[in-house]
Amino acid sequence: MRKIYVLLFTALAFATGINAQVTVSGSTGANGTYTTLTQPAGAFAAINVAGSQAGNNILITVTADVAVEDGSVSIGQSRLDNINHKSFR
Repeated sequence: MRKIYVLLFTALAFATGINAQVTVSGSTGANGTYTTLTQPAGAFAAINVAGSQAGNNILITVTADVAVEDGSVSIGQSRLDNINHKSFR
């Protein structure tokens, strides 16, 4: 029985990780995993609606191909005023 639970947990963890290509950390209210950067349910939209991000060091990590980007949502200008791009890999 224990093997079944471990196997089920592993399968569930793998299945949820397949669609989560974008991870946001360091934000106020938008930390999490997303399947897109620029679509309405994506990382940029979450950052925009989360409120002020002043003083935060936000890290957006893309770990898989995000081929369905259409650019419909960008990060709002007020979020870009004090942005410091350290690196893109």
